[in-house]
Amino acid sequence: MKKVMKLFMNIKTEQNWLAQQKGWKLLYTNGLRYIFEECACEYNYEYIYFDKSKKELGDIRKQITDSDIEFVCNSSSWALFRKDVSKGDIQVYTDKYIKYKILMKKYNSYVALGVCYICLGSSQTVLASTVNSLFGLSSVLFYLCSSIFFIAASSFKKYSLEYDDGSYADRIKKGK
Repeated sequence: MKKVMKLFMNIKTEQNWLAQQKGWKLLYTNGLRYIFEECACEYNYEYIYFDKSKKELGDIRKQITDSDIEFVCNSSSWALFRKDVSKGDIQVYTDKYIKYKILMKKYNSYVALGVCYICLGSSQTVLASTVNSLFGLSSVLFYLCSSIFFIAASSFKKYSLEYDDGSYADRIKKGK
């Protein structure tokens, strides 16, 4: 057994790091702590985003047609899958457009939350100028939260663009 503490800010970097752990098979991760077991195989890993419902995760697992892809674990709203390198590349979704669409949905929701928090912060600023400074403190917190949502949204956007072949925006507009 090998335990490693590591924090990643980019999913692709984490997937590449996991693939470089030759001779070790990941048993569990919570996004910070990684527990490996020694093995003779090399693996590629892929994260899939889902909306935190066990049913949706079950549906994703049923859609996987490649029997060589193994489910490792899930953390928060990300599920981690692996496949032995000798059996080919891992691709959980056969159509990259599905993965792009899921990530863009999450991006749009984070942008909307960021806008809501900016509006709440603005209203708190107005209240602070008329009532007392307690609302001024809450406005700062709302602005901070909106910044966090916008930063998270940009990472979803960046990650989703890695799956875009240039035709996805047209497909979304057409509703396919």
